[in-house]
Parts: sequence; C-alpha cells; structure tokens
Amino acid sequence: MAKVIVERPRLGGGGKYPRCHDRRRRRLDETDADSGVRRESMRRPWEDGKFLNENLAPLRRYLQKQVGRPWNKVFSEICRNVRVDSAVQLHIRQHLEDFVALHVEIVGRVVMHTNRRWGYGGRVYEDFYVHPRTGLLRATPRPRKRPAPAKTFVEIDPCRQVRMIEGIWYEIRLDRPFVELARSRWPEIGDDEILDGHVIEKRQLNSKQIRRMRKELQEVEQEVEQEVEQEVEQEVEQEVEQEVEQEVEQ
Repeated sequence: MAKVIVERPRLGGGGKYPRCHDRRRRRLDETDADSGVRRESMRRPWEDGKFLNENLAPLRRYLQKQVGRPWNKVFSEICRNVRVDSAVQLHIRQHLEDFVALHVEIVGRVVMHTNRRWGYGGRVYEDFYVHPRTGLLRATPRPRKRPAPAKTFVEIDPCRQVRMIEGIWYEIRLDRPFVELARSRWPEIGDDEILDGHVIEKRQLNSKQIRRMRKELQEVEQEVEQEVEQEVEQEVEQEVEQEVEQEVEQ
C-alpha cells in the first residue's frame, strides 16, 4: 500500500540503462574527509531517487471495501502494514483523517462533526465516518441534488419568445406597448410594473418544433459556456503576464 500511495517511481526508468553512475554526485571532496560514498553495491547505481506521491485513490478504494466492518479492526490492519518509523509510510496514516470522520453525531439523516479541527458541529464532507454507536465504518450519505427547475421560457429575440403555458409550448410574438395608452391608464396602474411589450400572436408548437427548439437551446448554452471559459483563460493569462512583469521590474 505504501509503495502505491506515497512512493513515486524514479525518473528516467524507461530508458535502456536505468541504472547509471553520477560521478559528480559521488566525487570525493578533498577538503572534507567525511563526504563521498563509503560503501556501494556491485550493481549499477540509480541516477535519481524516489519522490513522495499524492496518489490517494488506492487508499480511498481500500476504505470503500472496508465499509461495514469495525473501524478498530480496519485501523489495526492499516497500522500493522504501516511502519511508524518510516516518514513515507507514516504519510498514509496522516491522510486517514482526510477520508474518515472519527467523532460524529447523527442529527436526523445528517452526519455532523462533534470534534472538528477547525470548528464544532459542521457537516461531515469526508467520504466515510465511524458510526458513533456501533463503531462501524460507514459511507457518508450525500445530499440529493435538487433537479433544476424546468425551463418554461426561451427568448429568441426581443419580439419573439417561446413559453410553456399549462404544459403546452407556444411561440409568442410581441409588439412594443403604446406609450400614450400606458400614460393614460397611469391612475389605474398605480405602482404596478408596466411591461415592455404586449402579445399580438400566440401559436402552439408541434413535437418537431419543440425538438428543434431544444436542440437550438443546447447549442446556445454550449456557446455561452465556451465564451465564459475563454474569458477566464484570458484573465488568467493577463494575471500571469502582470506577475511576470512585476517580477522583472523588481
């Protein structure tokens, strides 16, 4: 487990001769008698060492398979295979609290923290928790996503709209209001809102027109998303350029 989760392979391992000798690294310092290599294997040495990794997906999968088991047994098995005197393997135990909430209480159907590092009573967002009564490892229930409200209005242009009225789609054509009529009825309207158009035509859409309208709407939404992404990328590039210019000036 430690090898997969926290050890990154050596660089350059795909070459024909993965082991090589770095003379500069092993060259003796004439002014320091304690420097240099005192003992070396007969095998060709590695050029680069290993690095710490943050591949925590195997740890999450392992915990997922242990759901329903007593947490004490799961934790004991992890500790049995993780050496405390190894900083690399100890890295696994340090990440357990990122996945498992140990001190919780259940309020209704919501799992809440009772002892949180940065507060008390917060909702559990870790993937797993230890049941306060049984001590079993459980998967944290996720709140159900509320379905987005169905669209009942699509504006094609300022004078043309598509609206759903009582479950039926209609194409509606508008015209600008008569300003004189609106002004003449001001005492009756009072503080009510004066709309910027009135209906001059309403036509029910058939199934083919509805499918075409939905397809066009999806294309418009995709274009808007692409424009937003491009704007964000441009802003990030501008910020990076400004930071580089400031560093150069300094």
